[in-house]
Amino acid sequence: MRRLAVVAAALALAACQVDVEGAACQVPGATAQCPSGQACGNDLRCSRRAAACEGGACTPGQMTCSTAGDVVRCDGTGDAVCGGTWTRVADCGAGVLCGQRTPDADPECYCPDAAGGELWVDPVAGGPQGEPAPTGAREPAQCRFRALSDALVRAAEGGATAVVAAGAAPAVYPVAADLVIPPGVTLRGDDAPAAPAGRILALGDGVVAAGVTLGAGSTLAGVTVRDDAAPDAAVAVRTACAAGDPARVADVAVAASREGGALAAGLRLEGACPVTLERVTVSGAAGPGVAVAREVAVGAPVTAEDSVLQGNAQEGLRLARGDVTLLRVTLAANGGAGLVAAAGADGRLTMEGCTVRDNGATGVVLEANTARVWISGTRICRNAAAPRGAFTTKRAVGGLYLAGNPPAGTQAVGFSGNALHGNAGDQVLVSGSVTAWHLDGGADACGAGRNVFGEYAPSPARGLVADSAVVTARWNGWAGLVPAPGTDYEAVTGVSAASVDASTYCDPPAAAELICE
Repeated sequence: MRRLAVVAAALALAACQVDVEGAACQVPGATAQCPSGQACGNDLRCSRRAAACEGGACTPGQMTCSTAGDVVRCDGTGDAVCGGTWTRVADCGAGVLCGQRTPDADPECYCPDAAGGELWVDPVAGGPQGEPAPTGAREPAQCRFRALSDALVRAAEGGATAVVAAGAAPAVYPVAADLVIPPGVTLRGDDAPAAPAGRILALGDGVVAAGVTLGAGSTLAGVTVRDDAAPDAAVAVRTACAAGDPARVADVAVAASREGGALAAGLRLEGACPVTLERVTVSGAAGPGVAVAREVAVGAPVTAEDSVLQGNAQEGLRLARGDVTLLRVTLAANGGAGLVAAAGADGRLTMEGCTVRDNGATGVVLEANTARVWISGTRICRNAAAPRGAFTTKRAVGGLYLAGNPPAGTQAVGFSGNALHGNAGDQVLVSGSVTAWHLDGGADACGAGRNVFGEYAPSPARGLVADSAVVTARWNGWAGLVPAPGTDYEAVTGVSAASVDASTYCDPPAAAELICE
């Protein structure tokens, strides 16, 4: 009986209970302080009507972020309960954040911070300097920078170690002024493997000295640098670095000419930090493809690998000062010589596995007494002749010209495994030396070190000429089976000696050794 009485009393109490509206509350739109089914209205009272306000109760002029991540503002006439309606004032878009960037500020759309030490650039989809301000984040695309210059400025401030050129290929990045890659920063295309043709830095008329300048530890990779309107005195790429980490240019194509003009050089390598060039092509310069004029002659090496210097109006490479090593580099179809170290040049030159062909003048010209000349496994062929010689009388030389005394010291001169053939005029001219140039094939006597001289007819062209010079060239292969003076080699003018004889020679070059490519 007692249990039945308790149940009956509870049912009676429930039947009589009603929800009470009008309870005081503190946060418009909130439900925590209100009975079930009610919310706090703009009048700071709980009610069912407040719970039914579209988008929640709000105060006119109030701004916040919606659940969709957009900026919304409360618009309305000031209804006592609902206050107004939420209206979207900024569509932040996918991936863009909404919130307060600074305390007490209105909410706004803003880009996420860049991640991974990379700043991304997209010349079409990237955001201009405005709202939301680009941060260089990879995604969304509108948060990428639109201009390379903006990203490089941010990187220089410590914002990143890489600037990534992205966007739908082919993407063209206007270069309105000289770009400077800060020390330790990489500017690269985003393609893997690298596809320079899809990332084009177009140099405009605002460029002054160089389209791109690298500092110590800087890298330029995976892009094409193209002259669209730069002044003719400018160059495409320049190094200007104090001693430090190497500056690196890799998988880069330089197109240094345009209709009606051309840059003074493709690359100008200055400064005192080491420089590496990997898979670089340079064409179209009004001067040399690459000009080397370092602050030091030895100790800050320039190393170029698997690169092509072709179709420049003057030399493929001009060495004024510096320590240069070329590994598997092609110097072809340039208007002048393939490579020149002119009189007064100071430095070292190493060529291994290179090809020097089809140039408009002598293939390789060494007029300076550099500290090292080392040429091995290199083909010099089909180059036009130019008048060369240390004295008044000149000879037409298409292959290799060596002027003055050779470098002194151990391992200062090397000449082995080379092929010189099909050049107009003499294949090799040595002029004005008292000390002997050793162009011998090596101690292996007709082994891998054997040099070959071929296709040097008609007379008076020779395989080798010593003009007031001393040179030895034993254990090599000549066009004539047995090398003969006046046909294969010759010593002319003054005190000359060409040490070639009828016993220390090798087989003549085979047809396969005379393919110029």
